[in-house]
Amino acid sequence: LAKKLGKKELSAIGLILAVLAYVAMFCLVFVPANGVVIIEGKEYANHANTLNAFYILKALSEVGIAFINLQIWGMIADCIDDVQVKTGVREDGTSYAIFMFFRKFGQVIAAISINASLIAMGYNFAVQNFDESQIVLMYYLGTLIPVAMLGAAALLMLFRYPLTKKRLEELQDEKEAFYAKQELEDKRKAKLPAFTNLKIASYLPEENVAKLYSGFEFEYFVNKEKRFYCVLVKKTQGGSYLSYLRKAKEQFNEDLEDGKVDITPAA
Repeated sequence: LAKKLGKKELSAIGLILAVLAYVAMFCLVFVPANGVVIIEGKEYANHANTLNAFYILKALSEVGIAFINLQIWGMIADCIDDVQVKTGVREDGTSYAIFMFFRKFGQVIAAISINASLIAMGYNFAVQNFDESQIVLMYYLGTLIPVAMLGAAALLMLFRYPLTKKRLEELQDEKEAFYAKQELEDKRKAKLPAFTNLKIASYLPEENVAKLYSGFEFEYFVNKEKRFYCVLVKKTQGGSYLSYLRKAKEQFNEDLEDGKVDITPAA
C-alpha cells in the first residue's frame, strides 16, 4: 500500500480513519442504555448493547494508527536522505536521537496526564472504585483526547510533511545523482597531488563584504607547510550555514582542480 499510495498519503489516511473511529466511539455514549447492571451493590447504566460496536471501532482505530507506526522508521530515513541531498551532510545519529527523545518525552507526558486526570476527577486511590460520573468522564477523555491529538497529527501529515509519493520518486533520482557525483569527486581527488589535514573554519570578511558574503577559510598542509585558502559565498534569502558551507567546498574543489589552490611543495 505504501508503494502504491505513498507513505505520507497512507499515513494520513490511517490517521483520518482513527479519528473517525474515535468520533464514532464517542457517539456511542448517546445510544440509550439497555437497563441497569448492579456491581458491588451499586447501579450502573448497562451499555452492553454497544459493546460489540465499540470493539469494532477500537480495532479500526488501531489499524489506522498502525499505518503510521509501521512506516515511521522508513519516513525518518527519507527525511535524512532529503537533508543529505540538500546540504551534502548526512545526520543519521542526530536525527534518530532527536526522534527518540521526543518519543520518550511523549510517553512521560502520557503517564503524568493519566494520574493528573484521576486526581482532577476526585478518584479515591484508597477505595480504588469509580462512581458512574467518573466512568462517563473517563470515557469522554478516552475518546475525545485521541480525536484532538490524532486530528492534529493528520493535519500536520497532510499539510506540513513535504515528502509526498511524487517527491520521494524525485528524491530517489537526486540520491542517485548525488552519489554518482560523489563517486566522480572521489576519483578526481584521488588523481590530485596529496595535501593533508584539511580544516575548514568560518571567518568574518570586512564589514561591507560580510553583509553580502559568508567567508570560509580552508587550512591545509603541503609537506608540513601550513597553507590557507579563503572562499566567499554569496548570501541568499533563506540560505543556511550548511548550504553556504557546501557551496564553499564545491568552490574550493573547483579552484583546486583549476590550479588556483596552491598544492605545490616549496622548493
